[in-house]
Amino acid sequence: YEYEPLNLTKDQIRLVIIKPGPEDSTIECTLDVFDKDNAPEYITLSYTWGSPTMTRLIRVNGRSLSVRQNLYEFLTCYRNDKTNTCHIWIDQICISQAHTSERNHQVAMMARIYEGCLHAIIWLGRESEQLALDFSQRRWGGQYLAANDYFRRLWIVQEVVLSPKQVILCGN
Repeated sequence: YEYEPLNLTKDQIRLVIIKPGPEDSTIECTLDVFDKDNAPEYITLSYTWGSPTMTRLIRVNGRSLSVRQNLYEFLTCYRNDKTNTCHIWIDQICISQAHTSERNHQVAMMARIYEGCLHAIIWLGRESEQLALDFSQRRWGGQYLAANDYFRRLWIVQEVVLSPKQVILCGN
């Protein structure tokens, strides 16, 4: 995938729109560049990247982009969610990971990106059979949260504390 370059002398960000589609179809997104201060309303995604060896292809602006499995599972679940109504900032898609100067510039802006969002989605991953049982029996809670890889990440402090509101999603 070839990214449209960001102007690093300005505070620019990329934002994604995830197109709805059947669960078994290719995930399609659009990706556009905005000046941070003039960007449309957006939400952010806070999640774990997962294994670098497990990747899937999605389509961004009509071209293939490889994303990690955990993000692919989020996109699959979220694309038809009733809350999928605006732009979303997802680091793995919105930052050109191959360009060090851009990546460093975007990391330096992350506090402002999270502060400026409507809310952050906290993606805990696909549900397991045990988690589904716990939900159905209303036993879900601290034990699952404490064991989830998400809560072992240092970055979550910034992502959760700086966003004005958080929405936790798990499973479908």
